[in-house]
Amino acid sequence: MAQGLGARAPAPADALALALFLAPPLAVYAPAAVAPLAALTAAAIVVLDAFDRRWPRLGAPAVLAVLLATAAWGAVSALWSIRPDESLKRAIQIAGIFLAGSVLIGGASRLGAPQRRNLAAAAALGIAVALALVFVERTTGDALRRLVEPGHAFNDSAMKRAATLLVLLMAGPAACLWRDGYRWAAVVLALAVGGATLAVESIAARLAFAAFAAAAVCAWYLPRVAAIAIAAAIAAFVLLTPAAIRLLPNPDPGDAASRAGLPASAAHRLMIWHYAAGKVAERPWLGWGLDTARSLPDARKVVAWDMGSHLPPAGRYSTVVVMPLHPHHAPLQWRMELGVPGVLLGTAAGLLALACAAGRGLARPDRAAAIGLVAAGMTVAVISYGAWQSWWLSTLFLAAAGMTAAARSP
Repeated sequence: MAQGLGARAPAPADALALALFLAPPLAVYAPAAVAPLAALTAAAIVVLDAFDRRWPRLGAPAVLAVLLATAAWGAVSALWSIRPDESLKRAIQIAGIFLAGSVLIGGASRLGAPQRRNLAAAAALGIAVALALVFVERTTGDALRRLVEPGHAFNDSAMKRAATLLVLLMAGPAACLWRDGYRWAAVVLALAVGGATLAVESIAARLAFAAFAAAAVCAWYLPRVAAIAIAAAIAAFVLLTPAAIRLLPNPDPGDAASRAGLPASAAHRLMIWHYAAGKVAERPWLGWGLDTARSLPDARKVVAWDMGSHLPPAGRYSTVVVMPLHPHHAPLQWRMELGVPGVLLGTAAGLLALACAAGRGLARPDRAAAIGLVAAGMTVAVISYGAWQSWWLSTLFLAAAGMTAAARSP
């Protein structure tokens, strides 16, 4: 920071900088902890603003209004939900996350130029620490984690989510570095994050990185074209998903030959999507109720999974759950749980977020990075994670806050 914390009282900028520094390394070991980190940071901003005798600023008010309307509709869905208690509880939880996220973005938007650079530097440093941890753990088989958890078995799950978080959080600092003349540093940061997505073998993170790069390059030269293309993609994915899924292959879990050429994870994902699309058809207008994916009829059914004839008979068959937790497809989950109103609200939220990213008041590098961030977030949302997972929503808000803090007018 430009000044030591001992020379003055802590400010909202300090809380945001600390969160953006801690989030990447924290995600390497405990991705779920990103949610309480974001909540505590928002609470700190509110308290620090109160000490300054001012109200906290809420960022992206139009987006917030739509998100709160989504939470409200989720609460209403408890009236017909198959799990009304879960629907109401989740509605209250996501409303809190949406408000906290808006506080993060609002706090980032009122920073001065020196504070914005400090915030970008903190985020870049946090990403660098996380990248170093990923390298050490990947090359040593989680040696650092085993120092704390001696019986720990190597597992890529946390690192896959960390790689996704790194792709999203790099947008702000990369734009700031590029705009301030450190283009080589911005390129190194982006390439290092791209390398991490390859190292942890995360399909979602790799596709998110590719989407970010493609959208950012397009937005640099043709921002209007990039924004229109992404808007069309958002509308198509959200509005056409259930019908489009029926055109995709529907692998037979008991026949490995029906999945020839598909990784097991991708084949299982297709099976989940077809199951969810079928549930949409059963309740197309109002859905099954917020956060009911795992409670749907036959959702927890265990089926035999043919691993392939190349394996010995004793090891040929495994088992999978029809719907482990959620559909791994946010638009499909919106439609399945919240029906047509949920789809319309989700579309509105996505388009409004894109409008913020494509604003004419942003400098060229910032607009390109912001549009790339929307493209990356949308890509992950349609292939992985649950629409209401606290850590995922918090990651999106932290990334948006980092991007907001880094951005400035041309």
